[in-house]
Amino acid sequence: MDPTQIAHFVVGLVKPHFDYVIDHDSNVAQLRDRLVELRNAKERIRHKVVDALSKSQKIQDDVEEWMKRVEGITEKAQKLLEAESHAQMCFYGLCPNFITLYIPSKKALGLAKEMVVEVEKGKGFPSVAYTAPLQATPTTPAGFQAFASRTSIVTQILEEFKKDNINMIGVFGMAGVGKSTFVKQVANQVKEEKLFHNVGEAEVKQNPDVKSIQNKLALSFGLHLDKTQTIDEWQLILRNYIKDKKKKFLIILDDVWEMLDLKTLGLELRRLL
Repeated sequence: MDPTQIAHFVVGLVKPHFDYVIDHDSNVAQLRDRLVELRNAKERIRHKVVDALSKSQKIQDDVEEWMKRVEGITEKAQKLLEAESHAQMCFYGLCPNFITLYIPSKKALGLAKEMVVEVEKGKGFPSVAYTAPLQATPTTPAGFQAFASRTSIVTQILEEFKKDNINMIGVFGMAGVGKSTFVKQVANQVKEEKLFHNVGEAEVKQNPDVKSIQNKLALSFGLHLDKTQTIDEWQLILRNYIKDKKKKFLIILDDVWEMLDLKTLGLELRRLL
């Protein structure tokens, strides 16, 4: 092989890698654009999912898998863009080296291509949900004894929920007396009688984790929250979701040890148990 052929061979091997360096800025810019498109696609699907859940429909498995994949890709892209922003500040006025341009450029282009694929998949779902077959009413939780006094209390609580001027009901008692089991019975009865459009449930515990509580409530409503978002952003999403005046929401907070700031969670004082 003569020197010219060797040179062409070497250039052919090296050029793709140099392209990542040369196209660094355009690849990162492309990633930003594709991220916007992916977020818009995710939001469109999320609206359809919320609407389907409000009709008691079951979300398609491939839609749930898509939402999880999109969340993962979005998280990777945000971390890469944040790192790039930091790198730009560090290299301001200096010439960055090959590696600092090559690696993020290659990752940015790879993620951008993944996003294009997922956006197209998001457009291709024939439906996001289906009407699930009717299931038997949940059985009474183990350990719940439907003796006359407790059954009477359940009935009283259900009657209170039907009153427009009642916003909060508290269930108090010593540890181990069955408050959680009792509240689950109330929740099952509420769902059976369809007194509310949506029932959100979350365990608070002795040391409340605001984001954990928000996430549990969101999952109860069928919402998929972006883990990279802040407590304030989740608060806004929950508040906007439950402020629908046409729908009745019941929020069940179990194992509460002290006064909670409901606004921090994104809750309005509507119907709380």
